[in-house]
Amino acid sequence: MSAIHAGRKQGDEALTVSLSGSWHGSGCDREGTTWTWKLTLEHDKTKLKGTFHWYGSRGQHGTEHVKGEFNPGSRTFLLKGMDVEHAERVGPNTYFGYVDEDHASLVGYWTDWVPGVFLGSRR
Repeated sequence: MSAIHAGRKQGDEALTVSLSGSWHGSGCDREGTTWTWKLTLEHDKTKLKGTFHWYGSRGQHGTEHVKGEFNPGSRTFLLKGMDVEHAERVGPNTYFGYVDEDHASLVGYWTDWVPGVFLGSRR
């Protein structure tokens, strides 16, 4: 697991941020499906790479591999679905989100397939 240096100063020390690890959460889409998810994330400098495991309330499920970037100054991220495996009515999505100040929870939305919103926290 790598950390990145945010470039902001607090006194004389640079703040270090790492989003690597296990996250979990829930969401809902515009068609009313509720979702639960688990995300294993690797973070190296500004680059993100990970795997989502999605479970929908209407029997959907799938494993989605994602890559993206994190902006430590604004605490925003973009993840792009690269491929999906073991899927039933789940496809790759694009995710935009925001990580809270203590880097323990996140909120965001996805734009592809059936758009929706999500929230989560570190496991």
